[in-house]
Amino acid sequence: MRWLIDGHLDLAWNALAWGRDITLDLDRLIRDEMGMTDHPSRGRVTTTLPEMQRAGIAVCQATFLARAKPEIRRPEGHARISLDFANQEIASATARGQLAYYELLERRGLLRMIRTSSDLDTHWERFTTDDQDEAIGYIPAMEGADPIVEPNQDVEWWNLGLRSVNLAHYGKSRYAVGTGEDGPITREGVQLLKEFEQLRVILDATHLSDTSFYQALDIFHGPVLASHNNCRALVPDGRQFSDEQNGMDTPTARSTTSSTATGCGFFARICRRELTTLARAPRTRDRTS
Repeated sequence: MRWLIDGHLDLAWNALAWGRDITLDLDRLIRDEMGMTDHPSRGRVTTTLPEMQRAGIAVCQATFLARAKPEIRRPEGHARISLDFANQEIASATARGQLAYYELLERRGLLRMIRTSSDLDTHWERFTTDDQDEAIGYIPAMEGADPIVEPNQDVEWWNLGLRSVNLAHYGKSRYAVGTGEDGPITREGVQLLKEFEQLRVILDATHLSDTSFYQALDIFHGPVLASHNNCRALVPDGRQFSDEQNGMDTPTARSTTSSTATGCGFFARICRRELTTLARAPRTRDRTS
């Protein structure tokens, strides 16, 4: 079997918002949702932990996913599956709840958090050689940085295990502009990128608008990942990376693009770079530095 790392999975959101027990077999969970009418995606479950094990997924980036969108006020109110909250504090608390779910799965021996490159090495060896080891490794990732209430709160999230962050998801965030709109990184976004560099957090460029994407590549000097993106030449949609900048073809977007599921070598190279994320980052640091 070819063992894989999945670059992006919204496991906690599926569980907490959709009420999906991801410890069940996929077929069972799909059957359980048949007849539900609250959303067209019912009965179309993405994946579960047993399905990941059968597919050879040894490690995944498991997300925290919550947006601060005070401008969105639906007449019918917000459904439980909504990603949008009234402010960053509520989004941050929601993301902490998603982390708590991952921690509970760890207590059951179903997940194992990956914080360092040595954690990755140890887990990879155990998972790929021990038939009794069912724990899937997970690297905590944040899709949209709204749960980071202030740029300097990133150190708290780092100490909780966070290693990879998208600045924005859909539309505007406090830090950048994401899918569906265009615009620059904000002043707070630049400060957050500086925090990422000091902590060696991976910048996940997925969902960044064209302007924010190229600006991020210009000002950020740490490791960059595109966990679930493609090139616009292949998928002609604004959600994907542009192949041109100022009218000139550039390989920048293409060189940072990865498939959603990739081999261990890709993450191992990121983890062992000079500006590494998992090996060299401090657990704590002087906040005045």
